[in-house]
Amino acid sequence: MSANYVDPFSVWKSFYNEMEPKLAQSMHKMLESEEYAAASGQLLNAALQMEQYYAKMVEKLLENYKIPSIKDFARLGELLVGLESKVDLIDERLASLEKQGIEVSDLKDQITALSNQLEMVNQNLLDAAKAGDSKEGSNRQRKSREAKGNTDTNEEKAE
Repeated sequence: MSANYVDPFSVWKSFYNEMEPKLAQSMHKMLESEEYAAASGQLLNAALQMEQYYAKMVEKLLENYKIPSIKDFARLGELLVGLESKVDLIDERLASLEKQGIEVSDLKDQITALSNQLEMVNQNLLDAAKAGDSKEGSNRQRKSREAKGNTDTNEEKAE
């Protein structure tokens, strides 16, 4: 008894060989169509919106748990770079001042003298403002007394 078995792979292979060109051609037509491009664009837009929403939610979650995010580290890095550039600028200025022969102690003395002069000017301005206020106050009191005197004389005339 010999059994004749049909090879299942040969059936599958013949089915594939017949269907593959037809399927490839229909898929190619579908991929070139305007409808597919519109649907693909909408799908891409939806995915982008979901990603943005997800990023916002993660940012809020990190903020609520007081965990620094990538944005926080990036901002910190920018601040450090700015600080480094300012320190470098100060270092360069100090080096140029040293080359000019100006001593740091001389600069400190000059700054102290300027500070004292500014304090004196500020004090003079405050004194002048107080003196102006007191003159204005005495003028107001005198005018108030004069106005009160006028009303008293007007009342006497009315009687």
